[in-house]
Amino acid sequence: MDIPTILSLTGGNMKIELSLQDLATFAKQVAKETVDSLKIEADQRRTIVTGEEVYLDSGEVRDQLRISKATLALWIKRGYLKAYKVGGKNRFAKSDVLNLLTNGEYKYNLEKENQGI
Repeated sequence: MDIPTILSLTGGNMKIELSLQDLATFAKQVAKETVDSLKIEADQRRTIVTGEEVYLDSGEVRDQLRISKATLALWIKRGYLKAYKVGGKNRFAKSDVLNLLTNGEYKYNLEKENQGI
């Protein structure tokens, strides 16, 4: 029986032992569901599309990452996420946000910088 099934049957109020493999499988499943949800929600919200990339506004990014304005500002300052100024407002590449969600890391893409996006 998998973890989501156990939680749905018990309401989450029980003590269980898990192997590292079970926990890793559960974490991957939650991450995949989150990414899928992000893709659907972002497509339905205010986004900017240039070529193949979709750009999210700061509210969308904060909602998806579940962080505050201050945390987002700090992450921009530290280079965890690259903010692109569009019409005086920050926009973020959807692929960067997805990478941060799925891999827990952000790899700055110099190609985007060179394109002046």
